[in-house]
Amino acid sequence: MKKTIPQVLLLLLLSGTLCAQNKKNDFIINAGFSSGDGHTIKPYPREDGINTFNLNCEYYFNPVISAGLYGIYYRNTYKWESNTAVNYGYKDIWQGFNAGVKTTYHAGSLLKVNTKYIDLYLTAFGGFRNFSYKEVGINSVNIYADLLDYKIHSFSAGGIAGFRYLFSKKWGMYTEVGLSRELFINAGFTLTLAKKSK
Repeated sequence: MKKTIPQVLLLLLLSGTLCAQNKKNDFIINAGFSSGDGHTIKPYPREDGINTFNLNCEYYFNPVISAGLYGIYYRNTYKWESNTAVNYGYKDIWQGFNAGVKTTYHAGSLLKVNTKYIDLYLTAFGGFRNFSYKEVGINSVNIYADLLDYKIHSFSAGGIAGFRYLFSKKWGMYTEVGLSRELFINAGFTLTLAKKSK
């Protein structure tokens, strides 16, 4: 009998039924960086760096379903200056944001993983995207502004498969792979704000 009880407890732990990672009324905040927002960020592959920041939050209706808001801001630049002419060149600027709503299904217990520390989830999202491109002259004069500059407003929708690992009751890390019009990757830190039990 003494051996049976530890074996049963171990079985429950491995099956993910001993302790759920998140419960009803929990609120989580995710913040990190992305490879993009699922749309074409630049018209052709040249940039000084990809700088995309993502922030989202979710409220748990129960341990399986949560929903919330997301926001993405991105700004990429490319600068060129002539080696022969003085004060001659240009700077390309791609920037914009993507914001909307998301709903998530947490599949850890269904897949029989230890949901005390690990959260496997699928997310569907939809929102609005505002994107612009501008070319600025190095000497602050841009004679091609009217021809090259543009703005894009569009609807954004897609799906995400994610993995979250908690190394404490509040803090953890997450990584995600998503698909909208293009494939993108998210990664960052997560904060859990749990409602105190009465």
